[in-house]
Amino acid sequence: MVGVSDTRNLVSVITFTLVVVLSVVTVGAAAPALAHEDVPAAYYGNVTIDGEPAPEGTTVSAVVDGERRGTILVEEPGKYGETVRDGERLEVPGSSDDGEVTFLVNGEAAETEPASVQWESGDLRQVDLSATDVGTANFAVEIDEDESNASVAPNDTATVVADVENTGDGFGERTVEFAVDGDREDAVEGVQLEPGESTRVSFATELEGETTTEATVSTGDDEASVTLSSDSDGGGGGGAPSGPGPGPAPDPTPKPPSFDVIDGELGSDDVRVGQSVAVTATVENTGPPGTETVAVLVDGEVEAERQVRIDEGATEDVTVHLTLETPGTYEIAVGEREVGTLTVSEPAPAELTVRNADLGAFEVGVGESVAVTATVENTGETTGTSTVELLVDGDVVAERDVTVAGGETEPVSFEHAFDAAGRYEVVVSGVSAGTITVVEETEADGGDSIPGFGATTAIAALLVAHLVLRRR
Repeated sequence: MVGVSDTRNLVSVITFTLVVVLSVVTVGAAAPALAHEDVPAAYYGNVTIDGEPAPEGTTVSAVVDGERRGTILVEEPGKYGETVRDGERLEVPGSSDDGEVTFLVNGEAAETEPASVQWESGDLRQVDLSATDVGTANFAVEIDEDESNASVAPNDTATVVADVENTGDGFGERTVEFAVDGDREDAVEGVQLEPGESTRVSFATELEGETTTEATVSTGDDEASVTLSSDSDGGGGGGAPSGPGPGPAPDPTPKPPSFDVIDGELGSDDVRVGQSVAVTATVENTGPPGTETVAVLVDGEVEAERQVRIDEGATEDVTVHLTLETPGTYEIAVGEREVGTLTVSEPAPAELTVRNADLGAFEVGVGESVAVTATVENTGETTGTSTVELLVDGDVVAERDVTVAGGETEPVSFEHAFDAAGRYEVVVSGVSAGTITVVEETEADGGDSIPGFGATTAIAALLVAHLVLRRR
């Protein structure tokens, strides 16, 4: 017979057990209500172009949902971002709804290691990048003397207006600097331009007293200068300042630049249809500074062009990316100089295989589903589609059609429920995912379950407590 003392002990045990159960319920109910503010993700790592360390000034951008979210410049060859604490990194704002992050090198898509990067709030990780056939940005600058106010009265403000154009074949970011007599006075940070895109910048500087000085606008790729002056007769508007007197009449027909291709080469002499090849030429300007078009010819016909600005007496390596869509052998030239023979062949056909397969669990109950995942790889060069089969003990129980681009991988997943206990071998198109054990259910599912505690478990805990007290 249970005494009063035992009854009190039983009540205490029951009360303690209920407190534990209710605590779990409270925590489980409260957990979904917790929230946090989205913090930008940050990335850093190694970056190569055609297998070589990316040079200084290369731009690395992150794209999420088709939107460029962040850009950083390579400041040390082959690396973007810093590994030191509080160092500069490629910051990418986002939200919990965002998915995969893709990376661009000078505006061209790059392969990543790891192969897939999902945006996560506050994520800080190393992502190594490798890119091929990447264009190069070239920010040319030209001062608009009609819009500039280069001649002013003493102690007035002169203004310099310049047009900046990306004449290269790759996306880029530059800082446009403004200097007076060699001393930097101002700058426009983070100017981003796609190939062929341009923007206008303006600067102002006060000219003290009567003076004449040289102002320069530079991008790191190019620079342009204008003479600024202030005198008692100044302030008449834009353009070049008035001089002390008339000089010699200008040449009515200025001599144009004179570009000569003195060397050239192909980045590869064998490519696939639709694959880009770099055509590089060394161009010399034997005339005044200026801009001219460098043309790439295929079998004597102009196939691609690029505008380039070169200073007088200077040489520059100019790269144009050429893509041909028809198989064959072609003679490639830049201007009048032959640079090589290019063979264009059909891409290798698609070849899809299952690379690995995994089970989401190795033991389930009768009637419960298990997830089976696999990776399908295309070792060919064209997009292909294959039917992937899920087999249980040699019998096909499900199929999926999977399409994979050349050289890429795609995940595939299945859900399968077992209606009888036993051990089963699970295979995905010839690749074993493992053996799963299916057991009979030993307890019924409750309508209102407590996380971590079934109704049966709670009752069993109370009965055990009661039996312990009865044996005392």
